Formats: sequence, C-alpha cells, structure tokens
Amino acid sequence: MAATLLSIRTLARVRADQDASTFPTDAQYLTLINTSAQEVWYELLQAGWPLDFSSTTITANGAATYQVNSGNPVAGVRAVWYLQAGQFFELRRMNPGKEAQLRSTTSGFNYAMAYEVRLSPTQGTVVELFPPQTSGSYRVDFVPEFAGFVNDTDPWYGPSRTDELIALKAAMKAARKEGNTAQDLNAEYQELLQKVINQAGWLDMRNAPQIRDVSMTSPRSAFDYQVAGPGWSGDGSW
Repeated sequence: MAATLLSIRTLARVRADQDASTFPTDAQYLTLINTSAQEVWYELLQAGWPLDFSSTTITANGAATYQVNSGNPVAGVRAVWYLQAGQFFELRRMNPGKEAQLRSTTSGFNYAMAYEVRLSPTQGTVVELFPPQTSGSYRVDFVPEFAGFVNDTDPWYGPSRTDELIALKAAMKAARKEGNTAQDLNAEYQELLQKVINQAGWLDMRNAPQIRDVSMTSPRSAFDYQVAGPGWSGDGSW
C-alpha cells in the first residue's frame, strides 16, 4: 500500500517528537513535506533510479527556443526526437565545436539535427534546435520535478523506504523550526539514504542498466532518406 501525505506527516511528527503537538501546524508541515519530497526526488535521480518521464511535442516555427513543461520545474531532458511519418529520429546534443556551423546552416535542411538545453529565467527549461527550423514536429522527453502533495490522501509511489526518507527530512526541518539541531535525525537519514541508493540498479532484477549510445556508424547527408536518422555531414564528422 502506497504511503500518503497523512501517513508521512504522522511519521514525521513522531520522529520530530511532536506527535502530541500542533506546532508546526498541518499547513506548515505540508510545506515542509513537499520540499522534503522534492529533495528526495532529486536524491533518487542522482542515485540512478529510473524515474518515469513525460513528453511534449513542439512544432518548429522559427522561434529561438521552445519551452519545456510549460515553464514548470524540470529535473532533466533525456532526449529530443524529430518526428516524421510516424518514425522517431533522435537528435544529438549540440557539439560546441559545431555551433557556428549549425547556426549558419539554414538552406537544404528540413529538420534539426541537434539540440541544446538551457534554463531561462523567464521561461524555465527551454530547448534550441540546430539548424533553426520553421516547420516540423519534435518530441521532447523530460523528467519533471515531483509536483507535491495537496490532500491527505495523496499517495507517494516512490521506492520502498523513501516515504521514511521524506518523513525524516521533514522532521529535521520541523525540529530546526523549534531550535533543535536534529543531528541524530540527519545521521539516520544518511544511513537510510545509502540503503535506498544501493538498490537503484535493482528495480529491473533481470537486466543490467545500459548506457544509451546515440552515435551513428556514418553521418547522414541532409539529402539522404531518413533511415538512420538525421546526422551532421557538413565536414564528414560530428
């Protein structure tokens, strides 16, 4: 059974020795638990847990950049694909050594061959396509940040024992609010976190994780048929 906001808050109060108190309030604990859950989410990502991802499709229109996840927090972009007649062609990350060449090339290319991810202070996470395009569909796969809890019945579907990590981190924040150092809670958190990290590669208990290789055996010409996917052949190499 999945943990809920209520069960995490109850455990956090117990661990902070505040189970007979209403300070911090439930509303304050909601803030503490949500920030704690987001921190744990990033701990899982950094540990290599295979977090689920979302996708958005953008239509190229000549814009300098395209917003990802409507400006909401993004933990990372895992891939960008050019879509053509139901086929997926993976774009490479932009090679800084080819940036001037890619920015200058506009004619003869009806699809982007590379992309770059940046963080905009006004739009959040954005991607730029190289060469610039005025048409075509592109799919962006990204890992969104944990959205947070709202109601007591909202579930937490994280790996086993991670609800305890959230409770411990929230308890530390609540204890500090009362002026306590929470050193014992932090030590317990670090010990439990290591156990969770050690299991990061075992969610699939049949196959070892693999590194994705997006290199091509030979570069593609802009005028070639899209079989192996788009590739840069401006000078015969990437």
